[in-house]
Order: sequence, then structure tokens, then C-alpha cells
Amino acid sequence: MYMKSLILAALIAGCIPACGFAAESPANPIVSDSYGSEGFVQDAYEAASKGVEVTFPYFPQQVFKIYTQLGFITDIRLEPGETLKYVGGGDTARWRIDNAKTGSFGNAVEHIFLKPLQNGISTNIVINTDKRSYQLIVEAGSAYNPMVSWIYPKSDTQIYDEQQTKSYSSIDPSQIKFGYKISDTHYKWSPVNVFRSEYKTYFKMKSDIKDTELPAVFVVDDDNKLLLVSYRFIDGYFIVDRVVDQAVFVLGGKKVKVKYRYED
Repeated sequence: MYMKSLILAALIAGCIPACGFAAESPANPIVSDSYGSEGFVQDAYEAASKGVEVTFPYFPQQVFKIYTQLGFITDIRLEPGETLKYVGGGDTARWRIDNAKTGSFGNAVEHIFLKPLQNGISTNIVINTDKRSYQLIVEAGSAYNPMVSWIYPKSDTQIYDEQQTKSYSSIDPSQIKFGYKISDTHYKWSPVNVFRSEYKTYFKMKSDIKDTELPAVFVVDDDNKLLLVSYRFIDGYFIVDRVVDQAVFVLGGKKVKVKYRYED
């Protein structure tokens, strides 16, 4: 046990800058401040190809791209208690947009139902509420997102407890677990090493990742659904503020799967 702790401590000291986790910045959906998040498009193609629900991290200056299909309805759900003020599309002739409310007063959920009237079309959708504004790009094709929702980093409805994602000045070697399998490491944006601590998962990226577009990262939840998750890019690491068993990195139609295989 003593030798294992020494090995883990050496690995951590060798691959993580000592100051990297003393004062982590607020979570950003895909990129760090050095890349800039303004205008970044979050794409739900991977979830659409599997026909599963997608959950976006909400950030106000981002555009969310979703997929629809002729003969199917996409259900866009807002935060419980959020009131819809306006919804409109650039092409109202070939798209049907309806809305309804479910639930009780004070905790009701607004739903926007989106249906294309033909395939091979696209438009933009603007949703304004009493809390925020959403900018969507929607396409109609051979796959669709049946349900779309968001998590809100400053909201009580976020999927993890922020008290458990506070910054730690050090990492206890006894809490580090390796044992992840990476399906493909030859892309510039493929992780080369993965480990997790008690509350977070760390993906070590290649040094030349700054020369390429950054991937979207999905995790597979307990119901085998793909969820688009937030991460921060700090000192060469993608940091996800949750313990991840399975993840999928997606960029340009290519994907890399990461899976936790065994106890270290």
C-alpha cells in the first residue's frame, strides 16, 4: 500500500502542475477562457444519432444545434418555474412550433414542440423566457433529438451538488483511480490518459490540441443516455466535475470512447 501511494504521488506530481487545482476557474461548457466561449456552438448530433435525450450546459452566449426528423416531434423542455415569453423561427412555413405547460403552479415546466414539415431543411429558433434567452439552430434529416433540456450552472436544478465540486488544494493519492480504456488515441483531440479522484475526472490531452477544434464531451448516465457535460481546460487537462464511468468525445463525425474498466 505504501509503495502504491508513492507511485501514485509520483505520477500525479509528474503530470499535474502543482498550482493547477488550487484556484480553478468557474466551469465552462467546452473551452477555457484562453479559447473563448462566445458564439460557440454546442452540437447534439451524437445524441440524435442514437435517438436519446440530450442535456446541454446552458451558457448565454452559446448557440445550441439540435436535430429533427420528418414525422417526429422534438420536445424542448425549459427549467421548472421558467416562464415562456416568446418563441419564433426564421422559417415558419416549413416548421411547426407549438408549446404547452405541464406541472403545478410555481414548478410548472414549459415545453416547446418542434416538428419539420419536410426533410433537408434548417432554420434558427429564438426562445425568450423570464430568465434567459436561447438561440437554436435546427436541422431536419435522418436522425432526431426526441427530448432537449439544459442544466444551469448557477441553478438549484443542476445535476450535481456544487458543494461537492469545490476546488481542492491537493489531491489525496489514495483517492486516485486509473483503469480507463481509451478506444482511439491517434486524433489530436484524443485523451492520452484518464484518472479520477473522489469528485472529479481528469482527461490528459495532447500538447497539440491547441492546433485543432475542441471536441464535445458526452457522458453515459445510469439509464444509458448521453448527456453533454461541462468541462474546463486547465493546464492540458479537461476537468469534469463529476466521476465519469463512460465518456464519448465527438468532433466532426468522429468519436473516441472512454470507459472505466476496473478498480485500481
